[in-house]
Amino acid sequence: MADQQTNEGTTGTHPAHFKADEISKRVPEIAALYRSIGMRSYFDDRYLSFGIDPPKGYIVRDHCPEDIQRKKEQIDEVLWELKYNEIANEPDINHFKDGAVELAQKYAQARWLHTPWLTSRILTQVLDSELVPLRKEAFGTQIPSRITSILPGLWGLLLPAALSFIYLVILSLIAFALFSNDHPISGFLVSAYIVWHFGNRLIINFRIRRERKRLAGLFGELHLIREEVASGTYDPAEVERRLRRSEEKGLYVHTLSHTLLKTGHSDR
Repeated sequence: MADQQTNEGTTGTHPAHFKADEISKRVPEIAALYRSIGMRSYFDDRYLSFGIDPPKGYIVRDHCPEDIQRKKEQIDEVLWELKYNEIANEPDINHFKDGAVELAQKYAQARWLHTPWLTSRILTQVLDSELVPLRKEAFGTQIPSRITSILPGLWGLLLPAALSFIYLVILSLIAFALFSNDHPISGFLVSAYIVWHFGNRLIINFRIRRERKRLAGLFGELHLIREEVASGTYDPAEVERRLRRSEEKGLYVHTLSHTLLKTGHSDR
């Protein structure tokens, strides 16, 4: 997947490039970063390498100093990975979390790039990567088993219930036959097994549903935090405190979330 992203990053045909260029012109903080190194946009100095026709009157630079080129590449890479992850890696795929974490690590190390807008967007992706698996656990309808791991969806829900019902009917018939043929002790043992087996299943199902209810509450808390961060109007210190409180309840987010929130303190 990383190779695919690298290959697509070397051509200008992927829509993530055009989204990144739009951000470089539309978002004041990002436009200011480019202006600080004497550049105008994401595509500036890259039109020819991407095979894109430059705008009318565009002047191609003969030489770009090494330090300027390095900083330009840093900004470009952050914007590219941010938009690529949104477009190519849906949040319900493992690649999304890998991409979000890798981007957050790069961004945290490049202090000169830190802006409230970028911090908000990158932190939102990290939180999204935590929310998706949590949503699946909290709002799943299936009871985890080997069958549901092989047959997800409706079949995974109906087949275990059908097999369980058939098993109950067979055991009940065996118990009835034993009692009818003057084998009360054997019939009692089978009946006791029925009570133990299906009673145990009911207890397990109850515990799973109780845990899912707890996880649903944690999902709601983290989703509210995510929405505030995505809006860009959030208090990093307050969000940090709320994440710490959630951790006390058993919800642990990636440590980079806390790193980015500390970055948010210095951005404001």
